[in-house]
Amino acid sequence: MWGYIYIADCGDCDHDKLHSLENIQALIDELCERTCMKKMGPLHSHYLEDNEYNKKHDITGYSICQFIQTSSIVLHLCEESRSVYINFF
Repeated sequence: MWGYIYIADCGDCDHDKLHSLENIQALIDELCERTCMKKMGPLHSHYLEDNEYNKKHDITGYSICQFIQTSSIVLHLCEESRSVYINFF
């Protein structure tokens, strides 16, 4: 076996934290620290803007990728439903 994958679908999250890159970076830092993973390079983020189409499809929010020594941590944060989707390999 080469590695593990963790997938989480989190709801009822704090909207202000979902919208803060500072809080998102702190979450990534904590995940890496607790799992002894080494970050490789900077956090990559893209904000899907707050418009009617994105609200209707619940995609307003950040998409995040942090490369780590063995793979990556990917998050999608949906502000409308206050959901976070995490894929940590």
